[in-house]
This record gives sequence, structure tokens and C-alpha cells, in this order.
Amino acid sequence: MHFLNYVLAMEERAANERVRHAIIRLGLGTAMQANDLEQWIFDALAREIGIGDTGVALWRRLHGGEALALALEQARRLGFAAISVAVDFGAVDASSCHDYLLELARAAARNRQIIFNMYVAAHTTSPADAVGLQVGAQGEAETMLAALARARRVLNPQAAATLYDGADLGAFEAQAIFPFDPLCLPILRSLAGSSNRIAGIAKLVLSVIAPWREAADGFRPLLPIDLLQSAMLGRLIDDRLGGNGRAARRIAHAAAHSMEESARAREIVDSLILEHLSGARALSASQLRTRLPERHHRNGQFRLGIDGLLEALDAQSGGVIVYRSQQAWFNPAAAGAPEIAAYNLALPLLRRFDSRLSEAAQPADLRTSLKRASEAMARSVEAAHRAAAVLEAALHEMHSDLKPEHRLVLDHFGCACGGRAATVDRRRCVTGIASAYRARDPGIRGDKDRGGGRAAGPLDA
Repeated sequence: MHFLNYVLAMEERAANERVRHAIIRLGLGTAMQANDLEQWIFDALAREIGIGDTGVALWRRLHGGEALALALEQARRLGFAAISVAVDFGAVDASSCHDYLLELARAAARNRQIIFNMYVAAHTTSPADAVGLQVGAQGEAETMLAALARARRVLNPQAAATLYDGADLGAFEAQAIFPFDPLCLPILRSLAGSSNRIAGIAKLVLSVIAPWREAADGFRPLLPIDLLQSAMLGRLIDDRLGGNGRAARRIAHAAAHSMEESARAREIVDSLILEHLSGARALSASQLRTRLPERHHRNGQFRLGIDGLLEALDAQSGGVIVYRSQQAWFNPAAAGAPEIAAYNLALPLLRRFDSRLSEAAQPADLRTSLKRASEAMARSVEAAHRAAAVLEAALHEMHSDLKPEHRLVLDHFGCACGGRAATVDRRRCVTGIASAYRARDPGIRGDKDRGGGRAAGPLDA
């Protein structure tokens, strides 16, 4: 309707004050109203030119082009020189009214004494005999730019250009995308959804810009992770992730929180999640850096590079953050169920018992992997008992006993392995027990006469 309002405003401005010009606006919200389009037009026209019910009743008996010809004649006698009708079909399919609109156009063409213009806004294609104009945005990029233009106005183009400080904006102009980094646009458009039109996207843009205005210090444009400051976009992200995706995000955030550079690791996780939601699967370390605020800090000091953080996230997130062949991505399938998520998060510890264990994505994978893990842990318990027996025998020959702290380590290790305890909540405890057992496994060697050898350790499987 915005375009129709613009056209009618131009007609009103161009109208001669000495010539009477009737302008009618109709908005159709339902298909039922579209079926009564003729009645709506003639009722509105009767009110506009000021005739009684008798004239309208006659128009209705004639219908179509004949009714319009009579209405135009009556309007001419009342001093009207022009009539403009604007009809906005909105989301209603206008194709069912094409024949009627063409009939009106032919009737108006036959009338030489009064100007009749009809403007129709619809999402369907225009009839063959009508003049069709494409007034909507073409493509996702143009839709995004139109939404930005509606959401904010750039009062200082020079300041907008300064914000980007010579950055490569591709085909965009600083004033057109201010204050967003170009990387934000496809992500924001994807999160908005294909069905969301310019007005809806503009609301999302405003929800992102509002917190930026409150906290902006003017040093950089908005990056993809800044979109997470919007509560409205946060709800959209939660919906798009679904239950499995939200569980995977919690696992990845927990892994990031356990690291020394936790804030930076979380930014990496969030960037990968946003890329996943926008349809771009994998990013390299260099691509990730362009999405992080650190790219705007020349003197940033970090202990680990991005690739080091990705390796750590891969190891600690149970396969939710994957880093393979220098490419990283978010894998929500790794948390398809709470049990799967717990297994994948405990996988680095479980691999100390069986290095062949792999990530589980489906319940069937989980059952197979848990069976292998249980067998490996059972073998480790047996090995621990054998190690204890060998130690006690060797110490007895040396007229000594196994120290209490050593016995405690062996007992703890047996209990930890015997109850399938390598879960998310206890993984640190079990890791400590396994490390302590490794330290207490001295690799007993006897002399050749005794046929001695190294006692089998629990991590030798």
C-alpha cells in the first residue's frame, strides 16, 4: 500500500483545483472481500461523488463494464473530470479478479469524457493487458538493504564511512549497511526467514541496533556475534536450533567456559552456531577471525591461536564443535539426546580406555559405543586387579606391604571403572583417578629367573 499511497499523493498534487477528482482507496484483507470487489468499488464511488442509493442500485443491476460506463457518466454530470481507484489485495490472490479488472479497463477506454485510472497492488502476476510494475525488492540482498533503509536513517555519511576505516565492503556502500559489517547481512536475512518481508526484517534490525546505540563506543561496526544482543533474534535462534540444537549449544558453551580464554572461546562457538543457522557449514581459522571483535584490536594478546582454541573445543565439546582438516563447524547432531550429549562430552576420557571409540550421532551408535566402552573399562578393572596382585607379591618377597595410598588409588580406580562412571558430571573426578593410577603403575620388572615382566596397566587396552 505504500506504493499506492505514493501514486495517489502524486495525483492529488497534480490535480487542477478547478477540476473535481475522485480518489478511492480500498484494502482487501480476505478472499471473501475480493469476491465482493465490484460492490466495494461502487459503494465507495457513490460516497465519493455524492449520489444516492438509487444510482448505486442501478449500477448493481447492470454489473461489470456497463455499470462502470453508467457510473462514469453520472460522475461527469456532477462535474468530475477524473476518478482514480487504488486496490491493495495484500496477501489475497488477485488472479480471480483479473477478468473483472480487464472488463473495467475496456469500459474506461471507451469513455472519452472522464479519466478513469485503476491501480492494483498484488503479489500475483499482472493481467496481460495491464501495465505491470515491479515495485518490491529483488533478491535477498535488495530486501535486506530496503529493510535497513526503513529501520534507520544515516544523518552523517562521513561518520558512517569512518566507522569502516577503509574495510572491504564488497558491493555495498557504507551508508547503505551502516552500522553492520557485511558478514551480518546474510545471517540476519537467514534468521529472519524467507517469509519475513521488509517490515518484519526492519523490526529485527531495530532490535539489534537498540543495544548497540546504548553501548556503542564507535570503534567498530556490528559483527555477527553482536546480533545475539537482541532478545528478539535470540528467540528466533532458539526456535531455529530446536531441542537438540539448544542442548548442543549448552555443551559447547560449557566447554568454552572451562578454558582459560573462555570469553574468546565462547565467541568462536557463537560464530559457528550463527554460520550453521545461515546455511554456511564450515569456517577456517582465518575466516573465523574476521567474525571476531579481535580483528579490530591491533594489540590483542592471546595465549592460544584460534586453531588452538578450536582443537580444544573439539576435544572438550564431545563432537558438538568439530575441527577437521583446518575447518570448523557446529554439529548439533552430536547432542541428539541427553544420553548422546553426555557420551560425546565424556568421549575424551573414554578414549583413554579405548582409543577406537568415536562420536555418537544416533541412539544405535550410542548403544554400540557404550558396549565397547563398558568392555574396555571392564578389562581395565581386571588389569588393575592383576597389577595389585603383582605389586603385593613383589613387595611380599621384599618383606614389605603395599602402602595405603597406593591401595586407595587401586580401589578408587576399580570403583570408577566398574560403574560406567565416565559421565559429564564426574568426568574430572574419573580423569584424576585414572591419572593417579597411571602414576602409581610403576611397570614392575622382575629378574629373568622369576620370569617377571611389566604389569598390565588399565590404559594399555
